[in-house]
Amino acid sequence: MGAGMEQYVDLHMGDLSGAEVAMSCAWSADRTQLTCTPGSPLAPRTPYAIHLGGGMMSAGGVAVTTA
Repeated sequence: MGAGMEQYVDLHMGDLSGAEVAMSCAWSADRTQLTCTPGSPLAPRTPYAIHLGGGMMSAGGVAVTTA
């Protein structure tokens, strides 16, 4: 992944309309895995949604799509 692409990853309580949960993210050395850790423990028995936003680019500058 390209540098700074972690800014397009959000964690929401419930669904995408829910409150955003603060978290920190770090890339693996080869930038193929992103590990994100919530800033505080997640609530038990509560659904969460991970949102990978538009605008993500590969390390080569190619747009990342879900297709």
